Amino acid sequence: RNRMTNDVLLVDLETDSADASIANIKVFGAYDPDTDEYFIYKWNDYHIAKVVELLQSYKFIITFNGGLYDLPVLKRHGIPIDFKYIDLYWIFKNTRTSLIRYGGFKNYSIKGIVCDLGLDENGKGEIDYEIFKKSQWLIF
Repeated sequence: RNRMTNDVLLVDLETDSADASIANIKVFGAYDPDTDEYFIYKWNDYHIAKVVELLQSYKFIITFNGGLYDLPVLKRHGIPIDFKYIDLYWIFKNTRTSLIRYGGFKNYSIKGIVCDLGLDENGKGEIDYEIFKKSQWLIF
């Protein structure tokens, strides 16, 4: 199937650091809402080529804080950032709509925004980020 007809791919990274200048990618994750397809790759040489191919086959990449975190981390790991992207963090943080309609957000994490919007009483949930520092993964 030709993915060039697909418009949007949601992308997220799991890394071993919150600092984009030193973070190592553990897992690359993506979701195509049009096909309901998930792409989850343990970070290794074989999957790097798959990630490049995947990113280049969509019109738009959607991230949350990708401009400040995910994309610089990908670039530092040799992934060309030659695609258009939409950063939801930037949209929520910088649009007048979010400030007027909701009176601003307590914080701009995914969990904070979800809770403030009343989308889920638990938000994203608490994650033990130490798990991403493990060197072994079981990915299907």
